[in-house]
Amino acid sequence: MHSVDAHCFSCGYDTLLMIGSLMSNHDVYSAGPVSCGSCKAITTANYKGTELTCETCKSSNVSPMRDPANWLGDDDRDIGGLAGLLPVQGPRDNDHLDLPGHFKCPICGKFELRFGTDYSEHGYISAD
Repeated sequence: MHSVDAHCFSCGYDTLLMIGSLMSNHDVYSAGPVSCGSCKAITTANYKGTELTCETCKSSNVSPMRDPANWLGDDDRDIGGLAGLLPVQGPRDNDHLDLPGHFKCPICGKFELRFGTDYSEHGYISAD
């Protein structure tokens, strides 16, 4: 499990998320980012669960970040670095942890949200 920063370069929205899983629960749990319609925030949900549910408010009114409504479909791996974010170190075989490109901000609605680490000096957190 590791941290990722979701930052909107239009309105300044910023949140720190813990994504992935621990060695002790990797077979039943994998946290990945979602856009929650109830929270109006980028939060996490268990992608190995039977239904995606916001881990903050428990709502099922969530959509994966790779949903076409949330993602421009671009796959530019350098875009975060150019914007001042360090790249996310997610594995390519876990699509919900692979986060290059431009995503829709839940606050301003613009496709200026990027994932990376350390934009707001949150630092990098990792746990096994």
